[in-house]
Amino acid sequence: MGHPEKEYEPIFTALKEQGFEVNKTQRGHYEAISPDKSKPLVFFAVSAERCAKQNTIRDLRRAGFKWDDHEPKSVGDGYLKNALQKAGIGRNNANAADVPLVFPPPPADSGVAPVVDMDTLFRDLKEKKEMAQLCKENHYDISVEAAAIQKKLGDAWQEVCKADSALAESKRQFDEYFNAEKKTA
Repeated sequence: MGHPEKEYEPIFTALKEQGFEVNKTQRGHYEAISPDKSKPLVFFAVSAERCAKQNTIRDLRRAGFKWDDHEPKSVGDGYLKNALQKAGIGRNNANAADVPLVFPPPPADSGVAPVVDMDTLFRDLKEKKEMAQLCKENHYDISVEAAAIQKKLGDAWQEVCKADSALAESKRQFDEYFNAEKKTA
């Protein structure tokens, strides 16, 4: 494996050529903003893992990115077949994964598209997990900023209280002096 940043350079170049805006976040992830604002925003991390790179390209394609990499596909169905056999799911022969696992569709009013196979479920789960992690990191960053702002607000309030106390003390001293002068006059 080489340097992950270098392996992603052709992708970054193609993104920019196609009008995508690519930004690096404070936590080292990237966000790709499609020129078509109706397409989803894509967050991804640069990784030397081939699977991560393929998942990034898949997500970018959903945002309108055109990519023809001509790379061989991942282990895919062979991997799934072996995993299903080891787990004892499906028929106990070499063709156990050839028959897709079909799940009943969700209720019509749920707003969820039916999931038809284990690969789709796994990809969906992985996408949701990555998005949840990005949201948690974003929440953490905002929480840190909010805590800093809250501290500044508390400090500012203490300064206001000190200034009010000093003003009250000065006013009291002035009134005492004024009343004393008034009595002697």
